[in-house]
Formats: sequence, structure tokens, C-alpha cells
Amino acid sequence: ATLKAQPDVAAVYLGTQDGRMFLQPDQELPSEYNPTDRPWYKASVVAEDPITSAPYADAYLNDLVFSIT
Repeated sequence: ATLKAQPDVAAVYLGTQDGRMFLQPDQELPSEYNPTDRPWYKASVVAEDPITSAPYADAYLNDLVFSIT
């Protein structure tokens, strides 16, 4: 629903503490991918407020993006 309602949102990801990753739009990730190993996940666990990343080149979208966690 977020992707339809917000045209500027390119993707929505959810990483869970048990290592599962949910993505919209669907993407194929390597079998060993674990979101809890990612810097964005680790930073969001200790943060008291939302975190915004610096812009970075996204490999899947082939575009400059930023993340909010």
C-alpha cells in the first residue's frame, strides 16, 4: 500500500531479528543474506528515533537512494 500511495518511495524492506527479510517490490537476495548483519539494522536497534542514511547507490534499483530506519 505504501508503494502505491507514495510514488517517491522506491521500495519497502523489513528485516526481522530472526534474520528474515521481506521486500516490496520482490527481490532475489543471496541465501546467506541476514539483515541483522547490516549496518542499517544494527543502527536502528539502538536508536531512539528514526535514522536517515546518507545517499548511496542501490544495486537493485540502479539509482541513488537513501534509507529511513
